[in-house]
Amino acid sequence: MIETEQLVQLAAFARYGTLSKAAEALHISQPSLSRTMQALEGELQASLFVRRKNRLALTEAGELAVRYAEKITAELDEMGRQVRALDRANRCVSIGVCAQVPGHDMTAAFAQADSGAAVACQMESDDAALWEGLRKGEYQIIVVHTRPPEDEELFWFAYRDEKLSLLVPKDHPLAHRTELTHADLEHQNLLLYREIGFWYELSRQNLPSAHFLYTNEWDAFGELAGLGAFPVFVTNAFDVYPLPESSERRRGGVILPIRDEAFYAVYYFVCRAADKPRFQKLIAGLQADFRVQGF
Repeated sequence: MIETEQLVQLAAFARYGTLSKAAEALHISQPSLSRTMQALEGELQASLFVRRKNRLALTEAGELAVRYAEKITAELDEMGRQVRALDRANRCVSIGVCAQVPGHDMTAAFAQADSGAAVACQMESDDAALWEGLRKGEYQIIVVHTRPPEDEELFWFAYRDEKLSLLVPKDHPLAHRTELTHADLEHQNLLLYREIGFWYELSRQNLPSAHFLYTNEWDAFGELAGLGAFPVFVTNAFDVYPLPESSERRRGGVILPIRDEAFYAVYYFVCRAADKPRFQKLIAGLQADFRVQGF
């Protein structure tokens, strides 16, 4: 019987071109690899190699065997991934979200639904990565910020929105304003936390002339924000950042709405239509608790 390892080693020989390089890549000895190839020829009852002095090459039959070996090993890898994904899905609900706010929403909603399921939430900055994860079964639920396609295999709805504002120190030149526009933010010095999903790239793309001070350390971000030296983004969704209740606000920091749709997002809950009954209690809770107010 042909063994999977034989196919893996045959494919490795085809990839690297020599027994020595393939053996090195596979972390086995060259004689061991040579014996495996001889055994595979015996199983297939065919000559896979042309053996010349100091050189080994594939025969036409060997090249055909390589194509099958690559296909079979790829299918086995995919089988393992799919089986693991299904096993995780049965033991734990994996959720992919595009930003911090929907991550908090999903965790809280599952707790309120009291489903008894373990929940693992992962943030992606690109909606395309979330769709790919749903397609592959890596996620059972995703939350995206772009409108999903009309598809009978999907169930989705818009369940909440989010608007960004800017928190500025009381002595900042913008502090006297009642609201801001996109143009007001250009050339400003802004403190930005990196781990905010799609908002990170969106802020950089929409404000190419702004000067950002970046940090991916939450504690460091809180400390820097607390100093009140830089304006920071805050959300209307809830206090994701610790800033609105910080000492800076109590000293008179000003929260200014940003009147620009680039700093507004609608979040869409998405799952497979076949999974809707499984998440019905969660869905009902989201639909009851949240609504899209509009820009």
